[in-house]
Amino acid sequence: MNGPSSSRPPAVDVPRKSNSYRFYALGFSSPRVCFLLNTGDSDCLRDVPVLYPERLEEQLDIQTIMFLKKNVVPDVNERVIWLPKICEVYKDDFATDGVNAASVCLRYCLSFLQDEMAEAIEKILSEELPYVIKFKSASDRYHTTLRMAESGDESRLLTIDSFTSFN
Repeated sequence: MNGPSSSRPPAVDVPRKSNSYRFYALGFSSPRVCFLLNTGDSDCLRDVPVLYPERLEEQLDIQTIMFLKKNVVPDVNERVIWLPKICEVYKDDFATDGVNAASVCLRYCLSFLQDEMAEAIEKILSEELPYVIKFKSASDRYHTTLRMAESGDESRLLTIDSFTSFN
């Protein structure tokens, strides 16, 4: 995952002098990780998954689909497609040039969407009329509770208090 393309919140500035992170770095990256990040704001999913190496690819796909279903909003009448703020913050994970980042990001997101939402977006893109891709503003509303989602178990409800003291 590349660093944030903007230093505005919610971006985090990584120290440039440290190379120790390379020890843990993966040989490849996937933009799907962006949709797994959870800051607890209302745009994020309430369920926080426990990741397992043997199911990581499947879990990334599931989280990406769930996050995008909640956060991509096509407005057919206004010809505007709203993408989540995380797409703007980490736009370099989707495209290397800033000029086409929004449309490349939209195409990437579209590959995970189905049903009416995908059809609405395809309709906007297929017509020869101009359309606009916009990024949502950062949310200032937060979940009061989060659920830890483990494979095979019902989601356990974790309040913020119990989350900080979880073993």
